[in-house]
Amino acid sequence: KSKANIIHAVSMQSIILGLLATIFNYKIGFVAAITGLGTLFITKSIKNKLILFCINIFLIICFKKKNVRVIVQNKDDQYFVSKTLLCSLNKIYLIRGSGIDINYHKLQAEPNYPPIIISYVGRIIQDKGVENLVEAFKSLYKINKNIKLLLVGSVDKNNIRPISDQFIRDNNKNNIEFIGEVKDIREIWKISHIAILPSKREGLPKSLLEAAAAGRAIISSDVPGSREIAVNSINAEVFLPGDINAMVKAILYLSKNHKVRKSYGKKSRKLVESDMSEDKVIKNTLSLYQDFS
Repeated sequence: KSKANIIHAVSMQSIILGLLATIFNYKIGFVAAITGLGTLFITKSIKNKLILFCINIFLIICFKKKNVRVIVQNKDDQYFVSKTLLCSLNKIYLIRGSGIDINYHKLQAEPNYPPIIISYVGRIIQDKGVENLVEAFKSLYKINKNIKLLLVGSVDKNNIRPISDQFIRDNNKNNIEFIGEVKDIREIWKISHIAILPSKREGLPKSLLEAAAAGRAIISSDVPGSREIAVNSINAEVFLPGDINAMVKAILYLSKNHKVRKSYGKKSRKLVESDMSEDKVIKNTLSLYQDFS
């Protein structure tokens, strides 16, 4: 019977369960990989605030243990873990995302035919900003009918803030198309000119990493996680979350400017290659494991 030397827990639920199971164990190394502070940290209801308070107290206690290390995917979460959860900086590792295979996700030429296709890839839930995105494209349809939105991803009914089937039926028309999940996401970026993500908060969004690897310009809300890969006026146009008018303005600007899109796309690819590739993430994670030896 083999015994684990290190437990690597990914996402908040598995981190909490893993820490509970090993709360009195100081020998096994424990890696808490925080992939983003999601809905619970966004929603401001009294119930959520109470749950969040209890979780924070529990994590503050557990992160003090000598055998615990924490992985975060962006600088905002690094600050949160350090300042709010009172975790020592030398126990926090900033590893940018889960990594993507840049040999599999190759640079792709932008399609040279209309309409301009802007693709959202992710779960179809409220906290990803899907409702605002749809409203933006309904406004755009009155201005320019040659800009199309593809919404790619599953409808997450288990999320506490889902998108209803009725909303999808009512808005799956004109310049908006809900196409569900796809087997090969590269085919989406092959036909797309721009990637968009109006989320309220992220860890480090894999959809934007894949779009960037394909050489796509990005439109994104300026939120933790997303701003690591969507850098304003470098490879992306960003807007404050919930600002539909600013989103529309960014869409129109990039849709009309092929040279800017091309420049942004090249820089997107370079950002991914710098320290977000699968090889570099694996190397950094193995280096973390060595910290327990």
